[in-house]
Amino acid sequence: MDSALGLRGKDFVLLATDGHAEFSVLRLKDDEDKIITIDKNKLMAAGGPSADRTMFCEYIQKNIHLYRLRNGVTLSVRAAANFTRECVYVYPMTSLPVYPMTSLPSLQ
Repeated sequence: MDSALGLRGKDFVLLATDGHAEFSVLRLKDDEDKIITIDKNKLMAAGGPSADRTMFCEYIQKNIHLYRLRNGVTLSVRAAANFTRECVYVYPMTSLPVYPMTSLPSLQ
């Protein structure tokens, strides 16, 4: 079972996740990093199967970066959250069914 916790204060965001990767009942490692840096002010905490989580988070990260390169504008936190929400909804319909747990906190 994966755990992620996010707290937002006036001037900060605190993000925490558990650090173990598991397969069925076996714990494989205890130092798995489940927090991904999207931009200089955006982080994503994710849970789920290790390969699916990594693939989905890299997909989100690369597409947000591609948007910035194509348009010359960085996505706002709300726009990045909407993009992530749409991908969580559309992604299982277009390829293998993957259901990662994500959280995208940030400071504007």
